Amino acid sequence: MKELRNHYLLMKRDGFTASGELIGATESALALLDIGFWPLFKRTPCRKMVKPGQKALIYLAGRDKDCQRIIASVTIESIAEWSKQLHAEQYPLMLDDIPNLVLNFSDIQIFKTPVLIKEHLDKLDLVPKQNPAKWGMAMVGGMKSLSDNDYRVLSGSI
Repeated sequence: MKELRNHYLLMKRDGFTASGELIGATESALALLDIGFWPLFKRTPCRKMVKPGQKALIYLAGRDKDCQRIIASVTIESIAEWSKQLHAEQYPLMLDDIPNLVLNFSDIQIFKTPVLIKEHLDKLDLVPKQNPAKWGMAMVGGMKSLSDNDYRVLSGSI
């Protein structure tokens, strides 16, 4: 029987502010955590699986020195449809598509010490066992479901 995956990894890479200034993945992710919601798009994997009360980790994607690490955990308080009036005006980044859902967060915990993925590859279910050097392929798509084990490892609980 396949394990239920009740946790998620939300991925953020560098982006642009609403005024067009390029900012790194850390600043982009922190801007979203500051407003307390995260957009999901029509093709975001797992968007139909996520439920209020579940936990997610925030992963910085990319190759910059501040990337390939987990910087925060959140609880998904609610899920709402994207609203131009409610969300677009607050959204601090430039959108390259129109989101269709929004995850609203509670219990946002920014880690004092980020969790470096590379230090835990051998403990993660999401990393391909036949070729762990290709672990980066598992970190695409904007959102991944996580096993309980992966959540514990990546949240620094193990």
